[in-house]
Amino acid sequence: MKTLARRVQRGPLPELAEHPSEPLPIPEIDDPSQTTPTVFVSHSTQDRKWVEDNIVGLIRNNGLNAWYAQTSILSATQWEREILKGLESSDWFLLVVSPRAATSEWVKDELNWAIYHRPTRIVPVLMEQADLWSFHIRLPRIQYVDFTTGNPAARDQLVNRLKEPESRTA
Repeated sequence: MKTLARRVQRGPLPELAEHPSEPLPIPEIDDPSQTTPTVFVSHSTQDRKWVEDNIVGLIRNNGLNAWYAQTSILSATQWEREILKGLESSDWFLLVVSPRAATSEWVKDELNWAIYHRPTRIVPVLMEQADLWSFHIRLPRIQYVDFTTGNPAARDQLVNRLKEPESRTA
């Protein structure tokens, strides 16, 4: 769909050459490896301020797209349908781990979707210590990024992980 939209934006295809012996111009081809990854940000609404201050801006300021409910869903739309569209259109699933997220059924539903559909593209970010088992039985096995210590290296670690090509995470 994105390729078609880009084709339409570029304008019509070049006209046929007047002489059959002349080669046709080669149209520009979209390189899928050059697309900007989209990161679905799953979190408890109670953690919204921390997520906006520490995660969403970080993602966007480093050339990645953030699918974030506060800015990606219009208020009058059907929430569940828009979340599913966001999950499906994202390359990465970022889970903000906190005790509040551990009790959110929305977060658990989103994580279950990601474990089934993006098992190698899940990045847990520890905002606060929480029982990983309470999210999903597989979550403790997934490497996380620890923001609990305030270590600035965690920010770089997260960005580098989200910029990894698909082949390195499978």
